[in-house]
Order: sequence, then C-alpha cells, then structure tokens
Amino acid sequence: SPPAPALLPPLAAVVDHMMPPGPVSTTLAQTQAAERPLAALFVSAGAAGLVTFAMAAAEGEPAVQVAACTALRLVAEGFGGGQRAVGEAEGIEAAMRAAWLHLKNEEVVYAALAMLRSLSWDEANRNTMAAGAGAGGIVTVITAMETFPQSVRIQDVGCTLLSNISFGSAKTKILVGEKGGIDAVITAMRRHRNEPSVQARGSFALRNLSWACPTNQQLVPAKSGVVEIIEALRRHKTTDVQQHALAALGNLTVGNLTNAYEVVSDSGFEVIISSMRAFPDNADLQEHALTIIYNICTAPQAEERGYPTYFANAGGIESVVRAVKAHVTNASVVQKACGVLHLVLSSEKNRRETGDAGGVEALRDAVKQHVGSPHVMLGALLALNGLVSGDDKNKQE
Repeated sequence: SPPAPALLPPLAAVVDHMMPPGPVSTTLAQTQAAERPLAALFVSAGAAGLVTFAMAAAEGEPAVQVAACTALRLVAEGFGGGQRAVGEAEGIEAAMRAAWLHLKNEEVVYAALAMLRSLSWDEANRNTMAAGAGAGGIVTVITAMETFPQSVRIQDVGCTLLSNISFGSAKTKILVGEKGGIDAVITAMRRHRNEPSVQARGSFALRNLSWACPTNQQLVPAKSGVVEIIEALRRHKTTDVQQHALAALGNLTVGNLTNAYEVVSDSGFEVIISSMRAFPDNADLQEHALTIIYNICTAPQAEERGYPTYFANAGGIESVVRAVKAHVTNASVVQKACGVLHLVLSSEKNRRETGDAGGVEALRDAVKQHVGSPHVMLGALLALNGLVSGDDKNKQE
C-alpha cells in the first residue's frame, strides 16, 4: 500500500492486547486479594502437581474435573506466579484432556476453558497452548465452541482464549485462522448478536487476530466478519462493544481496499459517526473511529471511489471537529482528526461546513496546545491551511 502522509503514522487503531477474564466485582477482588497468600502457599507446597495427578487418576469423574479446574484457575488468578506454576505442573495438558474426555459435558468444558483463559496471561503457557500436534489448545477451544454453539459462556470464553493465545505472535494468529478460529469467532457473533459479552469479546478477538496480519485481514471479510462487527456497533451502545468493535475495524482497514469497501458498503460511515456522537467524551473511542475513517480515506483507490466525499456527505465533519474540541489536549485524537480533515477539505462545501462547525477555532486551539509536538502541530496547520484556502469567511476567523 502507498505510504501515508507524514502527519499520521500508517498504523492501525491499537496493537493487540490481552483480554482479562471479565469484569470483577469489588467483593470478588477483595476476596482474591485475601486469598493470594493461600494461593502462593498452595503452589510452594507442590499442590498444583497433586491436583493434576488427581485429575489423571479420576479422569472419568466429571465432578472431579470441574473441581480441579476451578481450583487451579483460582490459583492462577491468585498471585503473579500462579499461572506459570500451574502451567509447569502440566495444568494445560490436564485441562485440555478433561475437555476432550468430557466433550459433551458443558460444565467440564467450561471449567477447563476458564482455567486455560486464566493461564493464557503467561507467555510460556500461550506457547504451550499453540504448540503440539494439531495446535493443541487452539483446536480444543474451537471444538468446544462448535460443540456448544448455543452456550453464551462457552462462546464468550472461547473468543477470549483465541484472542489471548494469539497475542504477540504473527505465526499463532495465522495458525488460529487456518484451524478455523476466525470462523468460530464470527459464527459466535452471528449466532449471539444480542449478547453484548460475546460481541465485545468476539470483536476483541478479531482486533487481535487482524493486527499486523494481512492473511487474517483477508480472511475476516471472507467470513462476513466486517458485517458482524458493524452489526455489533448498531445493536450495542455499550463502551466495551463500541471500543473493541471500532478497534477491530481500525486494524482491518489498514491499507486494505477490500475491507474499506466492506465498511463503506454496509453504511459503515454512518454507524461510525453515530458511535462518535454517542460517546463524545471517550477519547479512546474517538481515536479508534477516526483511525477507521483515515484508513478508509487513504486506502488504495479511495479518492477515485469518492470515500472522503462520502464521509463528509454522511455528516462526519461535525463529529471530527467536535472530537478536536472535546479532546484538544489529546495528541492522538487531534493528530488523527486533523489527518481526516486534511483529506476532506478539498471542496468548498466541506471547507464551509468545517468552518460553520467551529473548525477554525478548534484547529487554532490545537496548534496552541501542541507547540511541543511537531507531528501534531504540523497536522493541525495543514488542516488549518486547507480550511482557509479559498474561503474568505474562514480566513477572517
């Protein structure tokens, strides 16, 4: 893809991140804090190995498998060294074996996956899950998701695990795609469109799996993933869903004309603008939205296809100016907003609309706020120059 202008880095919305197990209540957090010394004692006494031994000895007993997986999960979450200790005690292999032996038992499968989710925060454990014959952990997760397609909690934890396992590894991301992981995530989102947790974690997984991975960038739209992400944005006006879905679209549209077209053709500009209006004070969300717009408008053939004009006609200019005003001290938001404005100010109509929305004042304030940041100030000055070019009213302001 062609290089992006100097004022904006040619990068996606956000790099891949780790998805935590889920929201933790204050009471649970206090309980876990109180139990950390016990978890450390449990590990130091070698009890993790005893638990995995008991799982093997009673492998035909579902209740034992559930209790053991739950105990090891709590140990892994209890203190910093717990994840590595449980992994070294062959906890990963024990959990996968439990899931396969009791594949028709949702309680066992969920307990095993929840344990693996907690262990996936450790790099060595992630490598173990991705390695081995048939990509062990990856196939276990996908098979569980396929076996219990209607179970929200299985789909939820499955999306999280696929996201975490692939964290930081381009090779593993591709492997997840090859084994059917992307298809599994998108299927979960399609089947559970009204479940915000599945939409948030599914979007998070697609965000991670598509980060700096052209192979998966192509695979997601082939499975209708872009359509599902936009549908999640339409249905769920919650911060988690909105941020993760927008971040996923940001990663998918970097230098990718196919995905840019997918977003635009599904009324994506209108949906993204709606998200910006719904969460005006959320800087991260504004940045993610602006990144998608910038990525689409600088994609190959974007100008020929009229994407910048399409965005402006959808009412996006006002939202961009509002983002600059509301987050004028945020360098990332201002830089991306100025990049978007620079792309749409070639027409007199757009210059006038930007001026009417308070663009001159917003850009002047941005220049003042970021004197010490050359890239941000350059972007603001370029946008300001485009705004006053051939417009006497904006020049006067």
